[in-house]
Amino acid sequence: MKLEPFQTKENTKKTSSAGRYSYRENDDKTSFTSAAVKIGLCIAICIALCIVNMTMKGSSELFAMSDEEENSPGKLRFVELPGIIEVFAGKDKLTMPIGEYSEADWDDDKNMLKLVTNSNETVVTCGSGTVKAIGTDSEYGNYVVIRHGSIETCYYGLGYVTVEERQVINKLDTLGLLTQSGIMYFQVYKDGQPENPCNYLPLNID
Repeated sequence: MKLEPFQTKENTKKTSSAGRYSYRENDDKTSFTSAAVKIGLCIAICIALCIVNMTMKGSSELFAMSDEEENSPGKLRFVELPGIIEVFAGKDKLTMPIGEYSEADWDDDKNMLKLVTNSNETVVTCGSGTVKAIGTDSEYGNYVVIRHGSIETCYYGLGYVTVEERQVINKLDTLGLLTQSGIMYFQVYKDGQPENPCNYLPLNID
């Protein structure tokens, strides 16, 4: 005859306690496994992002245009003025020296373009180059002359000049501010000869 142990309250408590301990141990193992999986996923995502970043960088270098391609006709070129995309017809194409104007007149006798804008309007260079001269004209006020290779641009009517002679500047760099009158005079010379600025600026005057 086989005797079975007599179940007492004390034995029951020990059995229940052992069961609870076993459950907690399994729960800890599950939590550890879950944390390890999460850490592994984070590492995998970081590695994937690094690979994508390196791939994109390589692609940008692959599709980068040379200076000759960038200046070729019909190319789109991004400049350092936010929100502006310029279409260049060639390397001689210039940008406007002021952002907005209410009036534009061309004086054929003086080979000079007159632009009327706001008081103290900011004047920027139409293209990259070097400051050739800074001076004062008795009729048109302070002026700045910028040399862009074979082309020179002249900006008259400045009340305040922010550049110096022989200074190298980039397109759209600030040259100064106009006077309270808000009137600016502009000239373009090529190989020492006066040119019509409308042939170089995105501007049409009837």
